[in-house]
Amino acid sequence: MTANKKLQIKFTIITMIAITTIVIGVFAVVTFENYRMTNKQLDTLLNLISENDGLIPDLKKENQYLADEAKYSTRYFIIRLDSKGKIIEINLDHVSSISHEQAKDMTTEILKNSKNIGFFHNLANSVLENNKTYGFFSNYKYKISNVNDEKLIVFIDCQMQLQSFKIATLRSLAVTGVLLVIILVIVVIGSKVILNPVFRSIESQKRFVTNASHEFKTPLAVVMADIDVLEMTVGEDNEWLVSIKNQMKRLNTLTKTLLTLANIQDGKASLQTSKFSINQVISEVLEELKILIGDRKIEFDDAKDAIMIADRDMIKQLINILFDNALKYTQEDGEISIKTIKRGKVVRFEIANTCENAKDIDTGRLFDRFYREDKSRSQKEGYGIGLSIAQSIVAIHKGRISSGVKKDGKIYFRVAI
Repeated sequence: MTANKKLQIKFTIITMIAITTIVIGVFAVVTFENYRMTNKQLDTLLNLISENDGLIPDLKKENQYLADEAKYSTRYFIIRLDSKGKIIEINLDHVSSISHEQAKDMTTEILKNSKNIGFFHNLANSVLENNKTYGFFSNYKYKISNVNDEKLIVFIDCQMQLQSFKIATLRSLAVTGVLLVIILVIVVIGSKVILNPVFRSIESQKRFVTNASHEFKTPLAVVMADIDVLEMTVGEDNEWLVSIKNQMKRLNTLTKTLLTLANIQDGKASLQTSKFSINQVISEVLEELKILIGDRKIEFDDAKDAIMIADRDMIKQLINILFDNALKYTQEDGEISIKTIKRGKVVRFEIANTCENAKDIDTGRLFDRFYREDKSRSQKEGYGIGLSIAQSIVAIHKGRISSGVKKDGKIYFRVAI
């Protein structure tokens, strides 16, 4: 998968997560409000019946139609209990699907507070009513009222309202799903249109870096050959030739580094994995850089059996970059510590070094290409792309790399692959 494709997928995923969160939030609010209104209508009817001793009263003339509709469309029954909790009246005149025995059983159950209610029903009642005299029992909603020394329990059959709510919710859910699919298609198509200019710009930069790196190789080789010839003529100790040769070496290193970075990020760098000891690779790097280490103190805490499966050459380049970085910013009498850890299949290693003004370094930007810390790093040789290459090497191995400053003032780089 190309880097452009990955970027497009990330853009699509992030956009869809944001949009989906908003849509689901709206759906939840609308659904809850719909349920609240349904619940409120039922409570209004319960209060009306309870306040009128178990009957739907005649309303004013302008509301007579509404009153008649409520009388004939509302299925309800009432239970009246005396002060000792004994049932003294069961009125089933307005419902036909409930027997006296069923009415008694329902009353016993709700008085024991073992109501057969759903979580959503219970939540809505707790939030909306804050009144324990309301509740649900199966498809019925009830209200318990205290009238003098008696209790009046009104049950309303709300199966039709709950079914309507369920159907409306399912339809809203279906519409939401279709809407999200349509949005996904729009985002996928739109992401190509939006990101294409970015992709073209990135590709142009990659082509420039790759082409420039290749074009530099020949003139660099020619100049280096000419310098060798001049050295034979005027001597190797000529200060001008030494200066030119050092600068040409730096330019040659920069060219190779840029080409390596371009190949890795363009996906052209392929992994040649093998099984090897990370401790051995670190020891090789330390031996090769022994002259540069000088008087710096090196502490190497190597874990036993730190075997990893990866591209050995790339891992060696990674360690070279991190250790070279540590050498550049460690004072002559400073200290560099290296530690390896093996946890399961994952190998972790850390390179930390003492560094002047380490706490002032913005470690979050160290992996940015061409970034160099002004205060503590501006006097050091380098181009600010080594750590970017290190990050790319870790990424191609699907590992993790991080940096920070320890309490003792050491700056560290940690890698897990």
